[in-house]
Amino acid sequence: MTDLLDRARPDAVPEEPEPTGTPLVPIAMLVLTTAASIVFALMALRNDAGSTDEISGEAVAAWAFGSLIGLLVFAWWGLLDSKRRSTGTYQEPSFRPRLVAGVLVAVGWLAGLSGALMVGLSVARS
Repeated sequence: MTDLLDRARPDAVPEEPEPTGTPLVPIAMLVLTTAASIVFALMALRNDAGSTDEISGEAVAAWAFGSLIGLLVFAWWGLLDSKRRSTGTYQEPSFRPRLVAGVLVAVGWLAGLSGALMVGLSVARS
């Protein structure tokens, strides 16, 4: 009841909303998917994927993590970040999350592209 009375007073100052920042969980997931796609692509290269007619599991994993999962996580992060930016209380961190997310998804996509190329070379040899 006193809360209603406080709001009715003209001299009552409303509380400021708490500032929001960028969602960090999707950025951490982008780091993991990029690292996984790079590791799988390097493992596939070490095992001479693409030079035989057998499709390498590592190359498929690099393709999946770099191209599919990484791009989906990036789209999810963009959706969450745009919702938070529209609140009016958004504070961008000093590490520039848009740039970091863009670089991570580009590097992961390139590693995924190398995996897709190795899968394509294996399919062409069969």
